[in-house]
Order: sequence, then structure tokens, then C-alpha cells
Amino acid sequence: MKAIKFLTNIALYIFMVSIQCYSQGIIVTTGSFVNNPSGFITVNGGLSNSGTVLGGAGTIQLSGNWVNNHVFAQASSTVVFNGAANQSVTKSGGESFYNLTVGMTGGGFDLVSDATITNNLNLTGRMVRTGTNTLYLGPASQLTGEQNSRYVLGRLSTTRAVGTGSHTFGGIGVTMNAGTDNLGNVTILRVSGTDGKVVVGSKSSINRKWTVTATGTPASGRTLTLSWLSDDDNGKDLTTAQVWKSSDNGLNWFPVGSPQNASVTHSVTVANQTSFSIYTVSDANNPLGCVLVCPQNIEVGNDVGQCGAVVNFSISSSVGCYQVSSVPSSGSFFPVGTTTVTYQAVDGNNNTSTCSFTVTVHDVTPPDISCPADISVNNDPSPAVLDQSNLSALYSTDGTDVWQSFTAGISGKLDSLYLGVQSPLIESPSPGIISIYSGQGTGGTLLATQNVTFQYGPFWFHQCFSFSSPAALTAGNVYSYRLIVPSINVTWIDMGMGNPYASGRSNYDPDWDFVFKTYIQPELGLCSAVVSYTTPVGSDNCSNPITVQTGGLPSGSVFPVGATTNTFRVTDASNNTSTCSFKVTVTDNSPPLITCPGTVNVNADQGKCYATVNDIGAPQTADNCGVQGTTNDKPGNDQYLVGNTSVVWTVTDIHGNTATCSQTVAVTDNQPPTITCPAHIYSCADLGKGYATILDLGTSQTGDNCGVQGTTNDKPADNRYLAGNTTVVWTVTDVNGNTATCSQTVTVYPDFVVGSISENQSICYNTAPAQLSSVAPTGGNTPYTYQWQSSTDNNSFFDILDATNPAYQPGALTQTTYRSQEHRVGSQLFSRLNISQSVHLL
Repeated sequence: MKAIKFLTNIALYIFMVSIQCYSQGIIVTTGSFVNNPSGFITVNGGLSNSGTVLGGAGTIQLSGNWVNNHVFAQASSTVVFNGAANQSVTKSGGESFYNLTVGMTGGGFDLVSDATITNNLNLTGRMVRTGTNTLYLGPASQLTGEQNSRYVLGRLSTTRAVGTGSHTFGGIGVTMNAGTDNLGNVTILRVSGTDGKVVVGSKSSINRKWTVTATGTPASGRTLTLSWLSDDDNGKDLTTAQVWKSSDNGLNWFPVGSPQNASVTHSVTVANQTSFSIYTVSDANNPLGCVLVCPQNIEVGNDVGQCGAVVNFSISSSVGCYQVSSVPSSGSFFPVGTTTVTYQAVDGNNNTSTCSFTVTVHDVTPPDISCPADISVNNDPSPAVLDQSNLSALYSTDGTDVWQSFTAGISGKLDSLYLGVQSPLIESPSPGIISIYSGQGTGGTLLATQNVTFQYGPFWFHQCFSFSSPAALTAGNVYSYRLIVPSINVTWIDMGMGNPYASGRSNYDPDWDFVFKTYIQPELGLCSAVVSYTTPVGSDNCSNPITVQTGGLPSGSVFPVGATTNTFRVTDASNNTSTCSFKVTVTDNSPPLITCPGTVNVNADQGKCYATVNDIGAPQTADNCGVQGTTNDKPGNDQYLVGNTSVVWTVTDIHGNTATCSQTVAVTDNQPPTITCPAHIYSCADLGKGYATILDLGTSQTGDNCGVQGTTNDKPADNRYLAGNTTVVWTVTDVNGNTATCSQTVTVYPDFVVGSISENQSICYNTAPAQLSSVAPTGGNTPYTYQWQSSTDNNSFFDILDATNPAYQPGALTQTTYRSQEHRVGSQLFSRLNISQSVHLL
């Protein structure tokens, strides 16, 4: 332990130092051993490391074994083995050296585990023996110093990035020329010594073989040069050196190229290699034996239209193989499946050699299958349903109208008619005629007619027939049948006693009894259609294939509206498949049904010529596949003008089919118009007449929510208005016939009669009113004084000159005048008496 501490401390110095240690080695238990970057450590013994050895850039010389149980950091160090006896390297998982020199003076260098050289391997002393381990040269490593008695004996390997260039692989005795194919990384495994000898029977190769692999493929060919030491000649005559190659990991060997003279160079050239494998060298005159090398198992596809294929192949054989034959022979027809081909040959000593391979013919031809063309149909109609039954029908034989009425229970087309007949024992008249009319009894519209031929009985017989032109019926409506059976001439023959018929001819009205049942096709169709097609069946070149439907619906199925893809797959015995498909497209061409709400009756909004109707109801809709929605063209503001507005409802089904119906919104104007009569008219009677002639009464003011049609009045036709008050009635009529009235009064004043008045009076233009008298004032002290005043606006009054008496006689007036009287006592105003007179100017 003292020696350990001493060496560890000394190794930390910077200068060169040589230490002689007489222990069995350096043991690093904990911590680190650091070699001076330029130092030189000589150990007269081995190295057993359980800690960390940092190589640095110096040199470590050992005369004993290298045992590394933990970490050796090689850095750029050099490790030299220079003992006089066997030395070894041991590390679990393999050791890695930067530079390694094997310079021993005795014994050999043994690998107890794998080892890797990352820079240089220099052999200056003894053999390197790998045993079952491998010595790896890194991608930049170089091997120097190999010669007889000192070379790597055993397994030596290196991997180099070659690409398209040439390479020497670090001096291990293998070179490769440049090429056009990118080989990527190439690995060489060289095995020397007895482990490298190939033995086939009693024949053997030199004591060296090479395994060459690459990540790329040398499709254009590469040339290899393989070299060895004379120590590995194994007594072969190298004047006829033959290169042998194995493609099955050494089981069989075949010659490559011609024999070469390698007695001087101990090297051979292997040209134009389009694939790599294991190589060795033997005496061409003493070959490795008669070796047949069959091709790899062959797999081909069948010939077009055949259940097999014609296959050609060839075999490789070594020197000395004779009577080479195969069963079956090349060029034979091979059926679909796997056939074993056996080759046989003999050598000069009558030894037999065989090889075999398989020829597998795959049925790569898919079976054939052809689908029908795409099918497009419309949806099926709804099946007819029994709407009416057991309608006993009267009939006519003379053209008179005999009817049987019924009410349709559902809407749709009259699909067919079921007729039950109790026929008499006579020949039936032909043809009978059945007709269908709208309405009940006569006067309807002919909708459909059909001729019917009856059998004769006596028995019941039944007949169901379709109308050539089906009648469209509406649920709730009444319809009528009319049946006419023509009369026939019957000949009665007297056959003697017991004959119930008398002889002769007459028109005979047969005794028919009829029962009708009607079948109606509803307007709504089905959301599907039954579609039949020819089911595809596949065929094949080898066998009867199996056809299955993998999508869609079988023929005769109910196909929904839309596109259904029907797919069929055919599979042959080799599991080849083909498919085909076609579409069945069912189009929904049945429009939806729609029934509009009933008529909406409303009055106009007050003062408006329209009615605001927020809810006009909703239609009843139905569709065979489904209703998408309904719309209408009602006013956007819900305001409907007076009168009838037709609202069109449109229903759209989920497939875009539409139908419409109309609804009426009836708006009534029940609001009378307005009228304001002209103003009250005052007039004086015509001079000397008891009436006034008035031509213009003025104009009434009218209004209405929808509009005024006109106005009238009941004025006298001669425009003469008697003295007194006359009422004129004005009548206004709006555009919808509503009326309103108002009254206007015409007052006619007779000629003026002079009299004393003390209150307001009306007089005609330029007429003097009666004398105005005052009311005697009361209170105060007499004497009183009086002053009459006049005003035209009943606001500003002015004294009337000389009008100072209690009474006043005004003159003729031409405008409205107001009068007042002031009462004074002295100079003081005692009271004011307004005796105003409103004068109507006529």
C-alpha cells in the first residue's frame, strides 16, 4: 500500500520519470491513477485496476497482464506489452486502446476478451492470439509489423466507410478498388490459423479465410485483393491457387475465376464481385471437391393465362464435377405451387454430390370479375291499399243513368278495381263499360273508363283490372261509378216438354249482381325501390374462385333512396383477389304532400288599410322520405292588404322535391270614412224673395283608411234656400263601400225689419241696425252723461262723435262692429256698459 501511494504521488509530476517497481503490479483501489501527459511509466508486472486509470498522452509499459475491472480512459496514450513470457488483456465487455504495441521477447499476447484499437496496432515482438475473441481495428486504425511468426492469429475485424472509393482496410491484407456503386460501410473479418482453414471431406484450403459484408450492393462489380503470410500456406501448391467462395456460410464452396500463381506474392485477385461472401484459397489441382451450388430458391409469378410458368435456371459447380443433371430440368413448365428441383453430379472418384432448391410459382394473376353498369331507378310507388269494399253496383242496359256513389278515404290514384260478378246462365254481352265520375250522380266529370268482358254462369267469378288512365282521387271527395251492361238477343228453342223456354227471339236483360272493391295507390311513394340485377360471378386461370359480396345489397333487395355501392370480391385458391363495384341509385321523384290551412278572415287594423296577422296557421305535410321544411310567401311584416291575399306554401322534402298549396287571407275593411262638413252658411234672402239662391256651399273634408270613393249631398236641386235654417246632409263613400255623413246648416235671413234691439243682432251687409238703447244706470249721483263708442276688434274703442244720448241709431254697417256705452258723473267714469253688437257680414 505504501508503494501504491508512492507511485500515485510521483505520477502527478510534470517531468519525465522512470520508476522501477518490484511489486506484482499497480493496484488502483479508489481514486485515480493519472499518467503524466508526457510521462513514461514502466511497470515490472501487471496492472489490476478497480478504480480509474487516465491514460493521458503518455506511455504505460507492462511486463505482466492487463486486468481492468473498472475504467481505463485511453485518451491518446500508448500501452506497450514488453514482457518475456505470455501476457494477456482482460476486461468484461472488451477493452479499448488508443495505441497498442506488442513488443514481447517471449511467449505470446493473448486476448481473454475482445479488444479494440482506435489508432495504431504495432507488432514488434510476438504473436497476437485472439482465441474465440475478436480484435477490432477502429475506422482510422492502422496495423503494422505483421510478418511470419508475428501476426494476428485468429479473428481480426475492421469496418470502414468505403462508399464508391477504394480502400486498404488498415493494412490487414485486403484491398478493394473503386466503383460506381455506393457500398456504404464495408466490414472485413479475417480469420487466420487453423480456425481459418476450410475442410471439405479430405480437401482443405490455406489457413486463412475472409468474410466480406457491405451495407450497399456492388451491382456493377468490385475487385478484391486478398493477401496472407506463408505461415498460412498449409502446404498448398500456390502455383495454381484457386479462389473459393461460399454463399451459404461455409456449407458449400464453388470456384471463383481462374487459377492464379500466388507462390511468390501469397495474394490473389477476385475480380468483378457483384455480391460479397466468404472467401478462401486452395490448390486448383486438389480442389475442395465436387461441389454443386444450386441457385437460391426461385419464386416467380405464373405466365399470363396459365396456372403455372416456364422457369429457366442454371447451376454452379466446382472443378471436377461430371454428369450434372436436374429433375425437373430447366425450361420445364412448373405448376402453381412449390416444386423441388434436385441436381446431381459425380466426381472422378464416382463420389456423388447433390443439391436442391425449390421453384415456387405464385398465382399472381387475379381472378376476373365484371360488374353490371350503374343502375338508376326512381323510387317505387306505395302499394295499393283497399279503400272501399263491397260496393254493390246497379247497372244500366238501356243507356239510362244508374249510379253508385262513394267517398274516397285516401288521396291517390285509382290503381285497380276488384270486380265480383254473379253471372246468369247466358252468354255475356261484350263489352261492359264501367266509368268513374267526380261528384255524386249525374253532372260530374268523367275521370276514367274501362271496358270489361264478363263470363257467363251461373257462378261467381272475380276479375281485377287496372285503369289504362288511372284517375286521381282526393280524400273526402265524392265519386260515382256508372256501369252499363248491353242487352243481348237470346234465341229460345222449343225442345219439347219440360223446356222452360218458349221459342223465339227477344232482347234479354241478364240478371247481374256486382260487388266492387277499389284499390287506391297513395300519392306518397316509398323511400326505396326493389332493384334486381345480374349477380357477378368471378372466373380464374387456375380454379373456381369464390365470389362474395362485400358491400351493398343483394339483387332483389329493397334499395334506399340515394346511391348504394355494391362491391363484389372474387378470391382464387392463391388468395389473389379482384373486386368490382357498381352503383344502384334510387331517385326520390315523389313530391311531398301539403294541405294548406283554411282561409283566415280578419278586419283591417284601426285606421289602416291592412290587417296585421301574426299567425295564419301551419300546413299539414308528409313525404315518403321525410320533409325538409316549409316556407311561404306571406308579407314579411305580416301586413295583409284589404281584400284577398293568396299565400303560397311550399314544402320541400329531404331530396329537394317540392309541392305547393295556396291559402287565402281575407281582410275586410269595416271602418267608415270620416267627413267634416263645410262651415255654417249665413245669407240674406234675395231682394223681395223669401229665399236665398246659394250656388256654393263649400267643400267637405273627408278621409278614409283605404281611400275615398266620392262625396254627395242632398242640397236643393235649384240651389234655393228658404228663409230660416236648412240642413244639408253630406255623405262620403270609401273605396270599399263604407259610408259616413255630416250636416251643414244654411241660415237665410229675411229682409231687415226695423225695431229696437238691445242685444247682439245679425244684419246683412250695408244695412242699418235698429236703434241701440241703453239700460239705465243705477247707483251714483245724477246727472249722468253718456258716450257711445265703437270698435272693430272688441279691444280698442273710440268715441262716436255726437253720440252722447242714452239711445243711439247707428248707420249702415259694412263690417263687424262692436258697441259700448260709458256712464259718467261729471268728469269721472262711473260705469261702463258694454252693449256690443256682433254683426255678421253676409
